[in-house]
Amino acid sequence: MKFLSLPFVVGNLEYSVCPWTGDLLVVEKECKKNQVTSSLPEKVKIALALCDNPYRLKKSEGNLNTELIQVKWVKFTKKILTFFCSLNFLLARKYSDFKGIYFSDSASAINFFYSITPSYQINKLCLARALFAAKTSTAFDKEGVIFIGAFLPSRSMHAWVIEKGAQPDARDEIWHQYRPIAAIY
Repeated sequence: MKFLSLPFVVGNLEYSVCPWTGDLLVVEKECKKNQVTSSLPEKVKIALALCDNPYRLKKSEGNLNTELIQVKWVKFTKKILTFFCSLNFLLARKYSDFKGIYFSDSASAINFFYSITPSYQINKLCLARALFAAKTSTAFDKEGVIFIGAFLPSRSMHAWVIEKGAQPDARDEIWHQYRPIAAIY
């Protein structure tokens, strides 16, 4: 998957995400305005427009398919990805590149992720959940984008998925409060 920085300017501070560490970078420099180039890939443009206008999102209804042939491999994939996310951002991204297609869409993948994750860990695993959906969803390659956003001017960060014109995580109620500053597609 490709990483795309979408720097955002507030005053004379530019916020962006480091592609290697996943850290929020804040650089003080003289900036005139936010510049989003027209050279963005089409699916990123569409998903970014939906992030700016969340009322235009379609309703996503993923089903939890328990008839998976390799449930233990899906659980193992989740466990490894969660470990890599806690260890190294770049390593987690690269592991997600090796597709293990188990679900038809990200909503189904996210529902499965919730079903095998203890409730006390759910809020801490937004990046792992988004990368898991990208790694295991058939539809993600064609129509999905992971956004990493910041709650500016604080340093709080969050990751979410936009796929097929919808935000597939029905339990994620805070994603629209974050400004997208990076995309993984």
